[in-house]
Amino acid sequence: MTTTTKTAATLKHGDLFGEFSRYQLVWHESHRGEEFSMWLVLDAERPDELTGMPGIIRQAATVADAVEGLLQ
Repeated sequence: MTTTTKTAATLKHGDLFGEFSRYQLVWHESHRGEEFSMWLVLDAERPDELTGMPGIIRQAATVADAVEGLLQ
């Protein structure tokens, strides 16, 4: 069994990470311009109350800020 250690520098859009692949990193491209675009972290264990889909737990301008404290 091969284990791959993920870091903020190696994560990209759509990647799953965290224990049991709990989190997903997603790039949100804003229609209002690049300054409003951001990285989102979705949490499979905290569903959105309206949609039932994984809830957004982080929003940040950089991958490092979005995943801070979530990588093991």
